[in-house]
Amino acid sequence: MRFALQLYSLRDDTQKNADLTLRRVSEMGYENVEFAGYYGKSGKEMKELLDSLNLKAISSHVIYPRFTDNFKEEVELNHAVGNDTIVLPWMKTDTLDEAKKAAEDIEKMAQAFIREGFKFGYHNHAHEFKPLDGNGTCAMDFIREVPGVKLQPDVFWLKTAGIDPVEFINKNSDRLISIHMKEYREDGFNVELGNGILPWREIMSAAQNAGVDTGIVEQEEYTCEPIKSVEICINNIKKIFG
Repeated sequence: MRFALQLYSLRDDTQKNADLTLRRVSEMGYENVEFAGYYGKSGKEMKELLDSLNLKAISSHVIYPRFTDNFKEEVELNHAVGNDTIVLPWMKTDTLDEAKKAAEDIEKMAQAFIREGFKFGYHNHAHEFKPLDGNGTCAMDFIREVPGVKLQPDVFWLKTAGIDPVEFINKNSDRLISIHMKEYREDGFNVELGNGILPWREIMSAAQNAGVDTGIVEQEEYTCEPIKSVEICINNIKKIFG
């Protein structure tokens, strides 16, 4: 199992100084990163920076407007840095009609990136599991049926939605792309990984049994400075998984 950091976890730090922030990420022991933006760098510049720090880009979160407005740029940059995985991090699905439309748009986006040689996934929050009609139909029911789309379960949001992460992973074992390792505290706070209540060994064992080889740390709430927060996460990963 390889571990990575979703760089959205350090969104303020990277906007101030991406080079220094990525250096600190490397120094604390991360070897892989998932993008959520590129800090104004070209593919060549980003590749050179990552190589200098012994970091590898293994995935990128790309919002839908980037597909409609900046598709060529996304393709060229991600090819340049050697990343082969694109993940859509969110779609609006508050109504049944919105959920159906989202599934149609996800298919368009997925097929476009797949044609360019990428694997494509969808990253859940909690709202995709909200019942949208009297039959309990939810947006994830439509997303799961989109051809070519794999899932990137965010276990914090699964727990928030009242879904057991291990059960979800087992149920969808044939279409997972990676796991978002986001910790959950009893009060619903996104505490640092290893300091909450999620059964990480069970979660990642289920993921491995499903053929998943990538766990990606993401931190959206903090008990300390973000850079220290993600360091706590990687240190706890080392303790939990050796």
